[in-house]
Amino acid sequence: MGETERPEPAAGSLDALFDGYRRFRENAWPELQRRFERLAKGQSPKVMVVGCSDSRVDPQQILDAAGRAVRAEKRRGSRAALRA
Repeated sequence: MGETERPEPAAGSLDALFDGYRRFRENAWPELQRRFERLAKGQSPKVMVVGCSDSRVDPQQILDAAGRAVRAEKRRGSRAALRA
């Protein structure tokens, strides 16, 4: 292992999360920056998807509706108060 290399951090550790953020900033951010800046100006989703808090499925991804179109709300046990 060279001087600049370091061991891979344990999955789920803070170091692993920080490494993931660094990868996001290096790889994904340049492409997504404009979209995130638009979203920061305001959102008005027409649909809300309620899912379980431990779900590994991203509703925006499987509905191909990223950004303003869908609000994904995750609740424990999929409990949500419905209001008309």
